[in-house]
Amino acid sequence: MGFREDALRARREGLAAARAGRPPTVCPRFTDPRLTLAWVRGYRTAQVPFDAAQSRQEVTSGAVPSAAHAL
Repeated sequence: MGFREDALRARREGLAAARAGRPPTVCPRFTDPRLTLAWVRGYRTAQVPFDAAQSRQEVTSGAVPSAAHAL
């Protein structure tokens, strides 16, 4: 299998781990750091996306950003 197929599989596995509620520490130890990055990107895809509009509103109002935005 080529790198592209391996990277897509790693990304899908990361996404599946996040959706199953498993911690990010279950990321397998790949021999290629690019595969680890693909897994982490897949995992992160399942997380709540950053809301830039809300962040700008908090900055202009002087509010402290919530913990969800600290990620």
